[in-house]
Amino acid sequence: MKFKLINIKNLSFNNEYRIHTSILFGINQAFLYFKNVYKFPILYKSNFTDGIEGLPLSCLIWLNFWYNDVNTIINKIKNKISNGFIFFKIKTNKYLIKYQIFIIKKIINIYPFIKIRIDFNGCCKNKKEVYWFLNKLFYIKKIINYIEQPIIAGNWSIISEICKNSCIPVALDEELHSINNIKEKIKLLNFIKPQFIIIKPSIYKSFIESEELIIEAEKRNIKWCISSALDSNIGMNAISQWTFLMNKRYSRNMHHGLDTINIYENNLYSFLYIKNGYIWYKNINNEKINTFINTLIKK
Repeated sequence: MKFKLINIKNLSFNNEYRIHTSILFGINQAFLYFKNVYKFPILYKSNFTDGIEGLPLSCLIWLNFWYNDVNTIINKIKNKISNGFIFFKIKTNKYLIKYQIFIIKKIINIYPFIKIRIDFNGCCKNKKEVYWFLNKLFYIKKIINYIEQPIIAGNWSIISEICKNSCIPVALDEELHSINNIKEKIKLLNFIKPQFIIIKPSIYKSFIESEELIIEAEKRNIKWCISSALDSNIGMNAISQWTFLMNKRYSRNMHHGLDTINIYENNLYSFLYIKNGYIWYKNINNEKINTFINTLIKK
């Protein structure tokens, strides 16, 4: 079997390999660990990895599965609030929007201090549908932090108009995924002028490219938050450490979308845990590292 030699320095810029973003992200992590002065699992030593400070989270809520039982989802959100969460990200289904708004209204009547992020995942076909949704959300706009990717990616003119006219801040997510270089991303930010962007390091291939986007957002007064792309615990280990570093470097205290560490049944051992609406790092010892290695071997 013949293997094609790859120049690692140019790997993330080679179109042939660009589709495998999570693999490139894994390679990026591996090289960071190789040249790091700290031992695995510490990538960026900080108050976070020392267990002194945590990272504030937004809580991901899927409303699609409980539409026959309103009380179940209300109790679920109440439990999350009692556990310290004040930011919630809700995945929107345009066929269930009336139900979802009903749930949101019931919750904010009890907890008016919470903030909601509504993820459309590009479900709207055109701007007419987007504005229809915005009209439905108008009366609860005060508690909505942003709406995320209301229309399918690639419609720059439409999303630019929506960002300009929306009564609710707009965040870009999928819009950024298919753009392969920083020059094009700068062009996008200048044209669309969003209020927020969502940064997913495992989709942008490396922390370097992710921070490049943060720098450009900062220049334009665009807010940003970092999110998981449903990464495994080994990816979340690195992303959470880097996110804490970004918060400190740019003096931000944004609630990030990193609450997905428990979504897989067969995940690797995690050095992370969630408490009081924050993600925290466990105290590291040889026993915990051995536990991780053993779960890795079993995979």
